[in-house]
Amino acid sequence: MQNDTDTPSQAPGPPSNTSLALRPRAQNSESESSSRTLSGSALHSQPDAPEPTAPGLPDDEFEREEPIFIYQFRVFNLCTKTLFPSVSLDNLEVDEVGSGGYNRIIKITAKYEEGESRDAQSVILRVPRYEENEEVEDVVAISRFLQRKIRIPTPRVLAFDVGKDNVLESAYTVMEFVPGITLESVWPRLCQRARFRVASELGEYARLVLQCRSSAAGRVAAADTVDEICLANYPGPPWEEERPKLSRPYRNAPPEISVLDTLMEDLREAEARALGSEDQVLALLFRQLMNMAEEMDRRGFFFDHFYSLTHVDFQARNIMADIKLGQTEGLVSAIIDWDDAIFAPMILACAPPVWLWNDWGPADLVERADNIEPTTAEYKEIKEAFDTAAGEDYRRWAYGDGYRLARRLIRFSIEGVRWKRDWTEAEEMLEEWRVMYQTRVYSPSF
Repeated sequence: MQNDTDTPSQAPGPPSNTSLALRPRAQNSESESSSRTLSGSALHSQPDAPEPTAPGLPDDEFEREEPIFIYQFRVFNLCTKTLFPSVSLDNLEVDEVGSGGYNRIIKITAKYEEGESRDAQSVILRVPRYEENEEVEDVVAISRFLQRKIRIPTPRVLAFDVGKDNVLESAYTVMEFVPGITLESVWPRLCQRARFRVASELGEYARLVLQCRSSAAGRVAAADTVDEICLANYPGPPWEEERPKLSRPYRNAPPEISVLDTLMEDLREAEARALGSEDQVLALLFRQLMNMAEEMDRRGFFFDHFYSLTHVDFQARNIMADIKLGQTEGLVSAIIDWDDAIFAPMILACAPPVWLWNDWGPADLVERADNIEPTTAEYKEIKEAFDTAAGEDYRRWAYGDGYRLARRLIRFSIEGVRWKRDWTEAEEMLEEWRVMYQTRVYSPSF
């Protein structure tokens, strides 16, 4: 099936009349803010369940957490005993640089004495905030897999502990410190030439990730050792009983199961859970999603398909940029936060990063019918740079309203319908599909 937009056949050249430098910082720019909160209310079948301030983490967990001015003594102890035993306390610096919903993020800098032929070394310490998220083996396995298989910049794991028999009394991961700041922070101040270069680099990385394939879908997890990966089942909503941790070996091979069968298996399981909890309305919604999946398959949306590695949160906040005056390549220093990486139908991996060619703020910007095409000549140039570098396969599956709806359907099959906003989005998607192809998704039968 052809994509709905024309794609360039040759790589465009960068703008010739601009220098690779930062724009002056805008006053009171909303895009400088890094705060984010989840919005919406609970799922219709969970009327009393509040939206969490951080995914999966109760508010009182933050209140019980040791403040950094106390916790830093544990970190200093870890440094002198394990990480940097030859460095004195006077030459160690500890700063909490991030506070995500799942991990404490702490930067450690070790300065060596004069005469030692070593520069100061900085690392990132990640400590899970609560026991249910202590899947350190998976984080290590994903990192090592990326380092071996794909030529994209990602932080290396330098040390880790999966147990609690240490001075932190917690599992932890120590990762390579990546220079630069998030693209979310620096993008508003980049000149057109720098934006063009960043878009080209991200397009090349998207092409490489798309080429990393699997014989089946699943969440990337550690196998028997952290040096190998396997495919685990997707996690369910936090209020459901924990699912058995099923897994299958990872194989770089043609698909063993069709995309339709994969979607139907996940959606049938979700329907069965809804019926088991006597939620007929939610079960009906999943039946409608199954009808839509079957109709999409009949119309060829899943034809000639394979399962590709997918970064499920490919947003500017997870891209590090290290941009210096006169620099012409290597502007993207790392793509981070691969913890939830999955192998999924390649349509999902081809979700276009529309935030590259749209005006955006600190909130996520996801594809919609009205933001796929850029509205200015500068943004068109950026999109063309990304598309050309991403390659023909990426462009084939990225654009067109049908593929956009297919990605939303795949996400519902993976993530389920958890909150009221999910329910609203699912109904909007079904209605848009019905209008687009006049299908019978609203007439399911049990």
